[in-house]
Amino acid sequence: MIEEIYIKNFILIKEESINFGKGLNIITGETGAGKSIILRAINVLIGDSAKSDYIGDFSDSAIIEGTFSINNKIELFLRDNGIESEDNKIIITREITRNNSSTTRINGRRVTVKLIKNLSYYFIDYHGQHEHQVLLNTLNHIDYLDSVDYDNIKNHLTEINEVYNNIISNGNKLKKLKETNKLKDREIDFIKFQLNELNELNLKENELEALENEYKYLSNLENIKEIVGNSINDLKSENKIYEMLQDINYNLKSIEEYDKELKDINSEISEILFMSEAIIQKMQDYFYNIEYNEYRLNEVETRINAINLIMKKYGNSYEILMNYKNELQIKLLKYDKIDEKIIELEKNNDNLMSEYKKKSSIITEIRIDNAIIFERKLKNEFMELNMKDSNIKVSIKEKSEISSNGVDNVEFLISTNKGQPFRPLKDIVSGGELSRIMLAIKLITKNINKIPTLIFDEVDTGISGFTANIVGKKLKKISKELQVITITHLPQIAAFSDHHIAVEKIVDDNKTISKVAILDEKGKTSEIAKLISGNIITKSSLESANELIKKSI
Repeated sequence: MIEEIYIKNFILIKEESINFGKGLNIITGETGAGKSIILRAINVLIGDSAKSDYIGDFSDSAIIEGTFSINNKIELFLRDNGIESEDNKIIITREITRNNSSTTRINGRRVTVKLIKNLSYYFIDYHGQHEHQVLLNTLNHIDYLDSVDYDNIKNHLTEINEVYNNIISNGNKLKKLKETNKLKDREIDFIKFQLNELNELNLKENELEALENEYKYLSNLENIKEIVGNSINDLKSENKIYEMLQDINYNLKSIEEYDKELKDINSEISEILFMSEAIIQKMQDYFYNIEYNEYRLNEVETRINAINLIMKKYGNSYEILMNYKNELQIKLLKYDKIDEKIIELEKNNDNLMSEYKKKSSIITEIRIDNAIIFERKLKNEFMELNMKDSNIKVSIKEKSEISSNGVDNVEFLISTNKGQPFRPLKDIVSGGELSRIMLAIKLITKNINKIPTLIFDEVDTGISGFTANIVGKKLKKISKELQVITITHLPQIAAFSDHHIAVEKIVDDNKTISKVAILDEKGKTSEIAKLISGNIITKSSLESANELIKKSI
């Protein structure tokens, strides 16, 4: 719901804050006073084109700011777009500059005009000039028809929407699978080639490390043999370690009987001597077993290169290679079952389409029944709205493609004169007639609370007297359920207002401006008297105004 609109330097409005309330908000004023400027400002605020021509003569930019109370649906939309509300309210701001640029914000955060437009669909239903009329968009007609008896059709719509989503999901899977199937043979050959490479390699865990160690050994054999041979020679040659240990052991043996400590020391030297003999023997065995194998060296080098090549292609570790191999095997298994899966999805698609047709047939029957009710009720509303020669016909045809709400293409056709053929609304209906048709539709459908604010621009065009009183009553009836904002020139309609806004044109500092006033009960009576008698308020016009207000209660 709109709580307040702040307008600065917009066309003829210098600076005004306009409060709106629940119920019926009526805007009145002389022709050219600036009533439509308020509605145009609201339209610009919610995403309409922001032209530099709209900037007034009082500064270099125009500002429109609106405070809105919001419901849970709007709250969810904002949250999905990363915007937080405060106390279930939002402030939308739009600034227009002379270089044809505009800045749009919600709660101070800059947003796109597209987001504002999408948001506005949740809280304002505007009916005025043709370009704004949602009624002219035939895509909306099916929703209006379904709202005639929504309780009867809503479960069927939920069910068919679910089936439709399943059809789309199943179809996408089938399409993707068929596209994959076209590439299957080539892909399978490639997978098999890769698997053969990995299988032929027959890599073992930690094999590369072992091979690299073996390669280091084999490629350094000459150096190893030389060092080992020299070491044996250093141990065994004359005057070397082993011979010196023998001499020491022998000499100590001749004196160890004189001192137990000497005997213990020589015992340890004997052990060292024994260990030395064992070490020398091992080194000799090692030395004599050293055999240079050029074939094995080449074999190890070739194997290392092969493993490194595969790892460079598929992964840099044994674990990664094995995981990739498993993935290839899984892919191959899936490809083996692809034809079977396509058949399964095609069968599933046929079953879903069969179910869809049954459900859409039920919905079509309900819509045909609703169309009869819709036409009859709307005809009755037309009679009361001084459109007695107008008649409406609901055209229900089958779409070429399925949709989330069935196979029906619904369009409202109108005949505004006796004997005139039924034609699309946009071809023959005026703005005022469109507003009254929408008013009638809102009265007979059950979606009245769907959007909290309803704005009419031309609802009183072409009517007067008794019909105006009927229109006023109907606006009042709708405003008990939602906020209604409308411009009127007729006192019979203005008398029904819950909140009355008056606009007048004045000259201030040699500039023409539009001034806005929120009227109390006395001001409302005077404004209605003006609508009755013109600018000169008479006793008679005041009495008539009071009488109209009393009858409107």
